[in-house]
Amino acid sequence: MEMLRHDHGVQWSCTTRRKLLGRLRAGMGAYRHGAQVDQVLRWLSQARASHGRFQPTLAVGRDGVKVPVRHGDWKEGATATVSVLARRGKRVGTGSLGQMPEAGQPTLTAQLPALIHAILSQVDSQNLRLVSVSDEGYHPSDYSHRVLQQMTDPKRPWRTLEGRRIVDYYHACLDIKQ
Repeated sequence: MEMLRHDHGVQWSCTTRRKLLGRLRAGMGAYRHGAQVDQVLRWLSQARASHGRFQPTLAVGRDGVKVPVRHGDWKEGATATVSVLARRGKRVGTGSLGQMPEAGQPTLTAQLPALIHAILSQVDSQNLRLVSVSDEGYHPSDYSHRVLQQMTDPKRPWRTLEGRRIVDYYHACLDIKQ
């Protein structure tokens, strides 16, 4: 709000700003999925054109994030990433999804596989390394077992997608210490 006032001479209340942001989200929300798919496909094209001994990688991550809510309380929101790595392991790009706290995180649980399915329906998954990265928390672990490992290849619906599941190093070390 300070930036609006300083840069544009606009003084809005929190209520006005929230209304505007809500309307922007609603208006742009319909285009988010398609734009994300298009961007990841461009990154995959760049990764395929790169040089190296590995196949390009499509890495999916999911985690929770503590979000402050009213009266000093905190709730867990959900976040996910879809990253593309080139043939030598260099990251080409990362797309993010996020959702404010909700019981069981159903919105993100539906959005991420829809995004993966839309991407893989336009590329050959056999020419990709598919990787799921998480911190092994409850929601990411449950999500990997219940959703990601059960997904079928959109171009070969008789086969489940083959991928690797990776626990990130930092959290793995914490678990070993415990």
